Amino acid sequence: LVMLRGAYESFNRQDLDGVLAVLADDISWPDVVNNSVLHGKQEVRDYFERVFSFATMQVTLGDLIPMGDAVLATTAHDDIPDEVRRRYLEDR
Repeated sequence: LVMLRGAYESFNRQDLDGVLAVLADDISWPDVVNNSVLHGKQEVRDYFERVFSFATMQVTLGDLIPMGDAVLATTAHDDIPDEVRRRYLEDR
């Protein structure tokens, strides 16, 4: 659970190396902006480098609920302003 908290802290500092260090090499990450799925650490890095070039995102980690070999994490985050979303999509 300490590692998961650290990953969220890294994300909030826009420290992608810290985030990617705890992800599996074959990660599948939902890209809700583009309604797709990112595959692998490099696609996740590329995505968030672009997002962070437009916006500073903060995610607050809530409850961590152990579930066997997994952990359910509740979160709250700042919404991405429409202008930022529009700039991201235009830059693709």
